[in-house]
Amino acid sequence: MKFNYDFYIASTVVLVILWLYRLSVPKVNNLASRMFGVFLLLSLACCVSDMLSGGIFMQEFPEQVALNYIGQMASYSCQHAIPMVYFLYMMVLSRNYEKFPKSAICWTIPGIVVQLVIWTTPVTKFAFTYSIENGYQRGPAIPLFIVVALFYLFCATFEVGVRGKDLGKRYSMITLVFFATSVGFIIIQMIDSEWVLLGASSAIGCLIMQLTLQNPLMIKEANEKEIAARIMAEEANRAKSAFLANMSHEIRTPMNAICGMAEILDKNTLNPIEKEYVQTIQEASKKLLGVIDDVLDFSKIDAGKTELIIEEYNFPNMLSAVEEIIAARLQEKDISFEIILNENIPKILKGDQGKVHQILINILGNAVKFTEKGRITLEVFSEIVAKDTLKMIFLVTDTGIGIREEDMGKLFNQFSQVDMTRNRRVEGTGLGLVLARRFAEMMNGNVTVTSEYGKGSTFKIEIEQELVTLLPPVQEMDMAGYQVYLYEPDYENRRYLERLLQQTGAKQTVLSSERDLEKLQKEQSSDNIWLFYDYEKCHHLIRKMGFSIHLVALLEYYTVVEDSSHITEYLRKPFDLFKILNLFGVQLKEEEVAQKQEVVIHNARVAVVDDNKVNLRVIATLLRELGVTPEAFSSGENLIRAIEKGREYDIIFMDHMMPVMDGIETTERIRKMRGKFAQKVAIIALTANAIDGVEAEYRSAGMNDWLFKPVNLERLEEKLVRYLPEEKITYKISR
Repeated sequence: MKFNYDFYIASTVVLVILWLYRLSVPKVNNLASRMFGVFLLLSLACCVSDMLSGGIFMQEFPEQVALNYIGQMASYSCQHAIPMVYFLYMMVLSRNYEKFPKSAICWTIPGIVVQLVIWTTPVTKFAFTYSIENGYQRGPAIPLFIVVALFYLFCATFEVGVRGKDLGKRYSMITLVFFATSVGFIIIQMIDSEWVLLGASSAIGCLIMQLTLQNPLMIKEANEKEIAARIMAEEANRAKSAFLANMSHEIRTPMNAICGMAEILDKNTLNPIEKEYVQTIQEASKKLLGVIDDVLDFSKIDAGKTELIIEEYNFPNMLSAVEEIIAARLQEKDISFEIILNENIPKILKGDQGKVHQILINILGNAVKFTEKGRITLEVFSEIVAKDTLKMIFLVTDTGIGIREEDMGKLFNQFSQVDMTRNRRVEGTGLGLVLARRFAEMMNGNVTVTSEYGKGSTFKIEIEQELVTLLPPVQEMDMAGYQVYLYEPDYENRRYLERLLQQTGAKQTVLSSERDLEKLQKEQSSDNIWLFYDYEKCHHLIRKMGFSIHLVALLEYYTVVEDSSHITEYLRKPFDLFKILNLFGVQLKEEEVAQKQEVVIHNARVAVVDDNKVNLRVIATLLRELGVTPEAFSSGENLIRAIEKGREYDIIFMDHMMPVMDGIETTERIRKMRGKFAQKVAIIALTANAIDGVEAEYRSAGMNDWLFKPVNLERLEEKLVRYLPEEKITYKISR
């Protein structure tokens, strides 16, 4: 037998490429895919064994009879197993088997018989004979092998044509092509034994099947998996949204009662201990609401439902509000809080003030949690990156416990805290840093961190905001004529104040003793001479000396000024450049009106609908505090009946989630009634569902506005002022 290298080398290359392709691409691990893998492997084994037997063993080692028998048996075994495996593969495809049924085993009997004949050939000589003198000779069983091969090829074609009609015409065409190719190559090989082509036939068949059957199957299955995964993800998101809505409702409903009653109690005459109890309830309520809001904010971001609310805001005002919140958290800790403002600080920015505020609160709050003593510094920079775009950079540095290098990767993971064994006393959801980074990314920025374990950390916040106006440079504020004397025994406070005063351009002198104070007392009074002094340590001395210059008391976070102190000007920690400039008369913030307008409501007709009796009592009590006596209804049906009997209201406060008829359905029913009242009455949703999207639902139902629970007096008053007729509201000035 003369061996044809070209066919088998080409076939082997094709099959190796197909096998590598199969290993490299993702596939569905079902029975059909596994059967094709076996078919591919057998075809490759057929080509390799034929090359070894005919191209190497017979040519290079003709005297090794046993070796040549083994090579030929392996070649025969692979060649004549291919038709059987091909048939089984087509049967699995056409019948869509997930696993082989026992009845399919009977189809393997002819193939098993052929294999037995092949592997007993050294004894029986049925398949072939080999000797040193005569070489390779075909045996009497060859016609049987051909018949069995044709049987399997025909059955495969019939199986797809009859049983696999659902597979489509492509499958029928492929089986016919493979059948014709294999039969043609077998006939050629029978006529001229020098042409060994069955392996090449298998290679061509594998290539055609990979391109026309397996790839479309893989694409189809991948698409089906993607569609199924998308459907599951959408269902999971709907389930999560429903869970969060229910969670929000179930938690905020009782929180409405707790916060509302605590606010009402706080307005009553209480003794100091009772006042402390109420304030404790209010503080605990705020913390719990903060946790709920963190979880809801994260879920909104995770679902891609959070959007930036762009509006102009006063940057000094926003920063001042952040300082006050952080200062309140520092009252029980031995920590100094310093704010350093560098050049190009904005006055008015355009962006999402609420999210910028939350980023700073989350990062600074994190520093407060993990710092027991030392210093927390907030340093503010800005860079003009485009004509109207400002990159704001905030560096938050603390002297806290720091972060291990191996924990840095976990820092921005949701619902987690690093080094839990050391931080068991630290409370939190583990979402603050995650939210801060996500919010910063929404503003083309980021939050990064560097840390040294045991020494502290520095968080860098970068965000972009639209620039409206910058603060004028300090040099243009004409502060050089101001003379400030600083009498502060604490070195750290004095050092920090010196730095701030240096930024203003004012002249400064440090006083270190009572003798220095006496010298200052003798100086002529002037509007531009100021004495900054420590209230806790020096107030009685300063008051006794009777200065005629500007006296500025330096107060701690928690200092309560005595009424008898007669203090007119003071700076409360944390000190910053804005506070000092404001003290000197430079208007940076939007100051509140000194005279407050008190709202007086007359003869307002208000209805409140809520199925929860406690919440109904809370809202009714809050309204009475504002001078409104409401009509209370425990269901939407009761309100509808009252309106049908002729009752009319200026405002209806409507609970959203109620049994039988909820607030949405009740509102729709009212809007469908005849008459001007049904169309014009203001309906305001009272909702504990703080999930994005509910606002659109309220609008489409015909509601005018909404109030998220827990409701407080200030927000309730805002809605009354907005929606009550003008003639029912008057104002009086209170000082």
